[in-house]
Amino acid sequence: MYLNSKQYLLHGLALVGVRAVLGVESTSGSPFNIQRSLHIKNLSFDEVQNMFDQYQKESKQQVDPLVVQKLYEKTLGQPGLIGWFGELLTQT
Repeated sequence: MYLNSKQYLLHGLALVGVRAVLGVESTSGSPFNIQRSLHIKNLSFDEVQNMFDQYQKESKQQVDPLVVQKLYEKTLGQPGLIGWFGELLTQT
């Protein structure tokens, strides 16, 4: 189609497959699992601290407040990194 563009009237493109364009794999393997990127704003320090406080209350596992502070400083509250590092911290 690209080489013969004058023969085609391409107005849009849908990519169908079991991988998202961003490289996130579909766990179901279905090409009909529509995925969409969206922006989630960074968390504030109070929100990060609240998340860890809730975790500590529920799990009875203590997390040093300095760790929470450093985690926030290094990630600037990026939600994906906070969640990932939080998972690593609480599992090991």
